[in-house]
Amino acid sequence: MFAEMTRENTRLANELLAIPYVERREITTAKIVTSLKSALANQTIRHTISATGRKVKHYKCLPPEINKQNWKLEKRGDTYSLSFPTIQGDKRVPIVIASVHWESVLEQTLAGQVEKGSVKLIYHRSRWYAYVSVTVDVPERKTLQRVGVDRGQNNLAVVAAAQGFGKFHSGKEVMHRRRDFQKRRQQLQQAKKFRALKKWNNREQRWMEAVNHTISRRLVRFAQFHEADVVVEDLQGCRDTMKQSKNSRSDAGQSRHCWSFYSLLAET
Repeated sequence: MFAEMTRENTRLANELLAIPYVERREITTAKIVTSLKSALANQTIRHTISATGRKVKHYKCLPPEINKQNWKLEKRGDTYSLSFPTIQGDKRVPIVIASVHWESVLEQTLAGQVEKGSVKLIYHRSRWYAYVSVTVDVPERKTLQRVGVDRGQNNLAVVAAAQGFGKFHSGKEVMHRRRDFQKRRQQLQQAKKFRALKKWNNREQRWMEAVNHTISRRLVRFAQFHEADVVVEDLQGCRDTMKQSKNSRSDAGQSRHCWSFYSLLAET
């Protein structure tokens, strides 16, 4: 059922993308033919006229999305379940929590203490997942301790507390992967495969964002363990003040212009 919903949602989205944007903005569920419920179809229409949807030319797969008004979380005994519209009517589906960490968030959702967002149904590694988004108010904590974070290229981040041992996050693998991306990028440029080149650049960006996200979560957990605030080294303007040789600038693994230090700060 979920697979059929995903296929129909993708088909509908691509059908809408074929319509000029000005006309697409005037479309309602009464003007389209689909097996999806109106709540799901409306969300797909909103997605194709959004700023993100305007940039897309074709979807390979667009997971169905349920807005906050059309899903409900329930708990019976120790089992959580989600109720939402499907192509077979409204269904209540039992769910398993991916991590114990999220159980407290679900309890807050049941109590109405958080602001609900949308739900996406995504198929990943032979399993169906419900990605539930909520907005949680996090109280500000006042601490007297500090942990310092030093950012670099040989070590992407080094974090240390006032006492005890610190942690090093090596950048060797990043340097190696950057050079591989650079080599492939040069090959695509020489072959004038500009569409493939754009996809390759996007792939590199997504990979680096995932690396920075992983490191930032580890830095936060380190600070939580020490019950301390995070103080990050200020590197504003470092590309202008840190001199590099011509060979270093041309090497993607060493160039300051390939160093995504700001992304790591934003993730943290």
